Amino acid sequence: PVGAGMSVYDWLRQQGATDYGTAYELLQRNKYNTTDANHYAKYYAETWLPSNPAPTSTAAQSVIDVAAGEVGYREAVGNFTKYGKWFGKDGEPWCVQFVQWVFAQKGLQDLLPAKTASTTEFVNAAKKAGQWVTSNYREGDVVCFDYDASDGKFDHMGIVKSVNADGTLTTIEGNSGNLVREVLRKPSKVSGAFRPK
Repeated sequence: PVGAGMSVYDWLRQQGATDYGTAYELLQRNKYNTTDANHYAKYYAETWLPSNPAPTSTAAQSVIDVAAGEVGYREAVGNFTKYGKWFGKDGEPWCVQFVQWVFAQKGLQDLLPAKTASTTEFVNAAKKAGQWVTSNYREGDVVCFDYDASDGKFDHMGIVKSVNADGTLTTIEGNSGNLVREVLRKPSKVSGAFRPK
């Protein structure tokens, strides 16, 4: 049922399957019986997909390269940074300003859902744009964190540098311990992410 000379897993990737559910549905639609569809979809979601993440786009890689070059940058006391100065809101929490600055260095700021220094406004704009994802994070995604779900506000964000073999994410985050640094994150701790198109 799949393309000649192509594994079922490559075919599922080509069809855009990002999890068990979509893989299973695609296989069923292509005449796989329930047992086979379950077998292939389960292996695809649990083993093949994490080992073969989607290739990083050129834009995403350029953003990651800029962010990586900032690792170690430390704020002046009081949240004063070159990112805040550039954005026009210096002396405020600056994780969002860092992301805005990084994208702008490569002329990619129009990929972002809003020009804002607010994580909550950024997330709301990402959702409105249909670019909010809550699983299967990729390199270049802007992951967001809500440390207190009861207050209705998002608190922090960073850029995914890599998706590791064990499923964890290496992120580059501004205003993390008053500096730009790499952080190892479990996907379960991520509230969701903006995915640039």
